[in-house]
Amino acid sequence: MKRQILLSTILLLPLMIFAFGQSAAAQSGLGTVKGTIFIKNVSGNNLGNFTCANLTVTVSDLESPPEKRWKKTTTATGDFSTRKCAYKVLRVPANKSFTASVSANFPNGCDHKSFQADALFPTKIKSYQTLTFNFTVTKISCTVLK
Repeated sequence: MKRQILLSTILLLPLMIFAFGQSAAAQSGLGTVKGTIFIKNVSGNNLGNFTCANLTVTVSDLESPPEKRWKKTTTATGDFSTRKCAYKVLRVPANKSFTASVSANFPNGCDHKSFQADALFPTKIKSYQTLTFNFTVTKISCTVLK
């Protein structure tokens, strides 16, 4: 009887180690956040050089202590004249609360500028998951007073 238990334990031990390793890997894996940025309203007299590359998406950690918080950023791509830009943030830590936002970097000087967009509510992704979130920019404006 003792031999059977010992033999069973020896045979099952590698499977238990493999299963534990898989579980730990799944918890510590990485995911992707991607989507489209839809631009609804563009106004002003100084947005001539504005492109999708002037939009930045930031994915920010909400869970870690302040000194250990991570932040991932990417620049949008695409044709701004279509009022649609794409983004993809790679290597987002799985099973950690985060939020995502989009911001604008104005290439020209503006006396008055405005940027309004929605943000992703706090969420988590699973290991190796791709989360698709589409932003809506309700206003981009850059005006130079003459």
